[in-house]
Amino acid sequence: MPFLPGDSLLFAVGAFMGISGIPPFWYMVMLFAAAVLGDYVNYTIGRSPLGRL
Repeated sequence: MPFLPGDSLLFAVGAFMGISGIPPFWYMVMLFAAAVLGDYVNYTIGRSPLGRL
């Protein structure tokens, strides 16, 4: 089970895109970075010396 499900992030980004003036390209960059960082954090937590959660 992921630490933070990504579906809620997509809804939040869609809401922020509607109210801000930031170009969609930057939202794609931020979503990509969040996906990579989230995958890394979940992997690190799962491989920690404390064992599986």
